[in-house]
Amino acid sequence: MTMHWAPLSTHLGVEVSGIDLADDNGGNIVGELKELWLKHGGLMVIRGQRDMTAAAHIGFSLHFGPLFGAPGEAPL
Repeated sequence: MTMHWAPLSTHLGVEVSGIDLADDNGGNIVGELKELWLKHGGLMVIRGQRDMTAAAHIGFSLHFGPLFGAPGEAPL
């Protein structure tokens, strides 16, 4: 699969497709995604992640920093 991306709007966000985070994509896919995420204001949509478990989603998300629940709740 080849990763594709496009801005979501003029000022904020990026949409990524063509990857499956459950697969071993090789290379530095997390580094590339983090760079896109930062460049586009911290908003990223990754399409086509149908088979990702909640635990895998949380594990992947931790690459971008600590996760927090709602105010007053314990972090995820």
